[in-house]
Amino acid sequence: KDLSEWIFSEATNEILNKPLRALNMLQVAKRERNFNKSEEEYLLSIAHSKSPEIETVYKVGAFLLLGDPASAKYFFERLPAETKEEFLTFPISRFWAEQ
Repeated sequence: KDLSEWIFSEATNEILNKPLRALNMLQVAKRERNFNKSEEEYLLSIAHSKSPEIETVYKVGAFLLLGDPASAKYFFERLPAETKEEFLTFPISRFWAEQ
């Protein structure tokens, strides 16, 4: 938990961009408690973003954290095979098994 908070507040965009840092921190939070309104709204903003800066893989993570595996699967299926394989190695992918 402390590491994810440090990464969120201290890592620069050159190292990890803000949506990725937020997804990292929020997956830790989800393991401990329910999201507050601000956190849920932030995840929704990632999930429904039309910005080219928000990568599809971030939408997959956001939908998983929001408890919407059907939408996560929709975007996951649009990822390149290599990205799918990589995503499934990330801790956030465990939320699929929990839903």
